[in-house]
Amino acid sequence: MNRARVELSAFIQNEGGAPLPEDALGTPEEQGIRAMLIATGEPPREMTLLPDKNGSTLKPLQALVGGNIETFDIAFGEGVSLYVNEEGLFTCPPNRAIFATEEMAKAGYLSQLDYSKVVEMGDFYTVLNGDIVAVGFDPETGESRSLTDGETARVEGYFTVISRPGSGAKAVDDIRHGITPGSYDISVESHDCTSGRNALAADAPARDAPGKDNQNIG
Repeated sequence: MNRARVELSAFIQNEGGAPLPEDALGTPEEQGIRAMLIATGEPPREMTLLPDKNGSTLKPLQALVGGNIETFDIAFGEGVSLYVNEEGLFTCPPNRAIFATEEMAKAGYLSQLDYSKVVEMGDFYTVLNGDIVAVGFDPETGESRSLTDGETARVEGYFTVISRPGSGAKAVDDIRHGITPGSYDISVESHDCTSGRNALAADAPARDAPGKDNQNIG
């Protein structure tokens, strides 16, 4: 039970009524989707996307990124989608530099600098412009879902330790001056659950199994 359900159930029982059924207020998933906002120049923060009466979170996502949404879903595998502004490259400031994760290296993505080689874990890949929203994704149903605890920790670690606030602007400035943006050196990181190594690796600890819900991005 969430806090609202517990408090309402206690009130009803105190007034002589029967206990509130478990599903009376809906599950936490039905009340909102656990997501993470990575705003330009700010550390990532957890938030809740509230679906409309049709169960869609399209409008909240559009409001957060400031326009039509585009999916960048290669960083953390098929279970996590990153949403950005579709026109962000032309209308939004640089936000985060993206460094290749283990999933990207194994999938064989080519470097976006010259397309001459497959990226290795930690290599610079691209820059995402404007605010970013991370949401869980169920590939079996094609629907969005809440981020799990493990996914939340990994996304937060990635955009705090590796792809830090200001990293996108720095990468763009380097490229404009003919400098190749540096890779992220995982050899200097510790092995705790918030380290850059674990944020890049697909088998990081504390990765719990995703739950499913019926929320549709729309």
